[in-house]
Amino acid sequence: MSNLIHLHRENDVWVDHPPAVVFEFAESRAGAHPLLYLNKYQGYLQADAYSGHAALYEHLCI
Repeated sequence: MSNLIHLHRENDVWVDHPPAVVFEFAESRAGAHPLLYLNKYQGYLQADAYSGHAALYEHLCI
């Protein structure tokens, strides 16, 4: 069990949230799938170097 604290800022207030992992299945690796799924997401994203993910970093606040 980890005693790490995971804080981020919401409306100028520091808030404690545990880390999360999300898996979203898509029929292909087309870049349109993650772009559609994450279209309102803002924050950190860890992804592989697949070129289909490039649009995420160009169009979103990631």
